[in-house]
Amino acid sequence: VPPKPRSRARVPARAWLHGGGGGAQLKRLALPGDKAKKGGKPDARSLVVQLHDHFSFRGHLCLVFEPLGVNLLLNLVERAAAALPEDFDIDILEMHHRQKVDAPSGTALVLGKAAAIGRGVDFDKVKRLSREGQTGARPSGEIGFATLRGGTVPGDHQVVFAGTDERIEIGHRAADRGIFAAGAVQAAAWLAGREPGLYTMNDVLGLAD
Repeated sequence: VPPKPRSRARVPARAWLHGGGGGAQLKRLALPGDKAKKGGKPDARSLVVQLHDHFSFRGHLCLVFEPLGVNLLLNLVERAAAALPEDFDIDILEMHHRQKVDAPSGTALVLGKAAAIGRGVDFDKVKRLSREGQTGARPSGEIGFATLRGGTVPGDHQVVFAGTDERIEIGHRAADRGIFAAGAVQAAAWLAGREPGLYTMNDVLGLAD
């Protein structure tokens, strides 16, 4: 078991699960410097899991967002947005079960932020959360969103890069909410035997630069 770092403050062994993957069943992680209101969601609606007490680790903190596939999707979207010319329009389509009360979903918004990071632009200045009526021509550089609700869909997300005479689509479909927990379990297994530190799912998936 790695030794506990002398300078690192002890963090309560609690967790917050983002989105519809069972988040209501867990308590929110209170991190030092976290200014979110009591009972509120952390910034970017991220899934944060404190693992060191639960799994007999010391000094390990792993940031886990969504299922493994969504973590990979975030990485691909950022890379695609950085690689493609700016005349490729970006839209994000998401579908969830009929009981979901917010739109667009938190995952869709983070996908939009990943695209904005790839392009090196301010997400809040280019986002278009919905369209209706006489919208006029699409502004250059806009990142748009479309929302579907129905049935028992745990979560579908598709990112569309639409250029002249060609279109690239990258997506993820969740068939069972158990995949939300599977990512945290894989992160726990990956942490075993590693040096104390701060890790993300990019590290777990081998995508960290």
